[in-house]
Amino acid sequence: MSDDQISDALAAGRDPYAETNLAQPPTAPANPPGTDRWRKVTTAVCASDMGGDSMQILRRGTGFHKTIATAVRGGKTLFAFASDPADLSDVGRAMCGQVLTYPSLSQEMCIEVLRASHSATGDVAEDTLRDPLPHDADLRLLPMTVLQAAYRARTTIDVAKTLSTAAARLRKPVGKTLSEIVLGDAVAAPIHRIVADMRAWKTGDLDWDEFSSAILLKGPPGNDKTLLAEVLAGEIRATLVATSYAGCQRHGHQGDMLKALSRTVNEAIQSVPSVFCIDEIDSFTHRTSARHSNNYILGVVNGLLEHLSELNQTPGVIVIGATNHPDLVDPAILRPGRFDLHLEMGPPDRTGIIRLLRKELQSAHATFDVEAVANHLLGASAAQVTALIRDAKGLARSQAAPLAQQYLITAAGHLAPSPSLDVLWRTAVHEAGHVVVAHLLGLPPAERATITLTGGFIDLPSTPLETRSSALNRVAALLGGRAAEELLLGENSNGAGLGKGSDLE
Repeated sequence: MSDDQISDALAAGRDPYAETNLAQPPTAPANPPGTDRWRKVTTAVCASDMGGDSMQILRRGTGFHKTIATAVRGGKTLFAFASDPADLSDVGRAMCGQVLTYPSLSQEMCIEVLRASHSATGDVAEDTLRDPLPHDADLRLLPMTVLQAAYRARTTIDVAKTLSTAAARLRKPVGKTLSEIVLGDAVAAPIHRIVADMRAWKTGDLDWDEFSSAILLKGPPGNDKTLLAEVLAGEIRATLVATSYAGCQRHGHQGDMLKALSRTVNEAIQSVPSVFCIDEIDSFTHRTSARHSNNYILGVVNGLLEHLSELNQTPGVIVIGATNHPDLVDPAILRPGRFDLHLEMGPPDRTGIIRLLRKELQSAHATFDVEAVANHLLGASAAQVTALIRDAKGLARSQAAPLAQQYLITAAGHLAPSPSLDVLWRTAVHEAGHVVVAHLLGLPPAERATITLTGGFIDLPSTPLETRSSALNRVAALLGGRAAEELLLGENSNGAGLGKGSDLE
């Protein structure tokens, strides 16, 4: 009986199987319980991801390795099924001739299985089935047990509807989107371009290799690098798979760490469309670093490089690396082909702070002078700005009053007390000294001069080529702040030598 005939019978309220000799849909014969043979080929299945206590998992892994060793010793052909090649024993790795990545579940696969399980002729109504079947991304969420139960339904349509109902119950919410984050123009433009390209790829209007899908986010902590990965995944309706150096290292020695990293990579590949975010990528430091654990780092970085190449070659995976210290990352990790886009996510500028304050205050039933507060917050991270709002709301609750301007001002004072006029004047003189000396020595003009919560800074553009003269001029410009203080104020302060990145350093 064809699939169309079964559908017609159901529509007419008849039992389609009462009209045939089939008591139930035909199913493929199962192997006898406990067998490790399939069509005269030895099979080994690694059950390390099935859960259970550590001893149970150890016994499963031991059985997997024992089956492989027995087959190899007997000269048998062997299929090994594992979540990761790293699950293989040394014997398995030595004898493995080919590694095949099993594709993710899709509508096409479901239909092909239905040909074998529910049709005596191999014919099914493909066009009728595609509409009720879940989308590929939703099918990948379904556990194997749910799939097995769905395929016990009597008709192909019933199977499709059962799968659709189960997928709807497991479907993950879209989550946060780009509307929930404030980005500077230099970051927002390429991110929105990636979103547009990803949508075009989903509809088949753009080839995967025609746009950049790997992004390095760099900058000090507290400026929403990991949040950007989350909202990007929500915006393009993709699965977020996140890991970090510390998250992998906690699994133990090098082999276990690499296995943990490999599992998350495979999860991203099997979950396309997906966003794979690896935080603390600066912890994967230079392979040439002189330290006692150099061999450990060498193996870990080489493993990461292989995985990054694999991810970049997988259509549907956006790769995001986040780092506070890009200078510590192995150069091979940062090169084009692994991370094409390098985006700086520093503290928000005045415009960004104003946008962030307005976003955080939009639910409050009051009018605020956010410009005045923003002037006080220059140099603050995005996390500090949102923490200030929480502090202001807490102050208002303690007074049983609605949120008002006075609480914002008080909270801003908690974050950074207002500097005195003498400190502001000295900071302005110091920063102006940099600008004047750079101008008189013919260096490229400064792009920005800023006074922040903790002092001030000048953005002096770099030059593509450096000579001895230009290098000395740049040193002079760095010391121009101290010179200005001495000339105009009579003595220097310690403002030129406060920590990493200071003028004197």
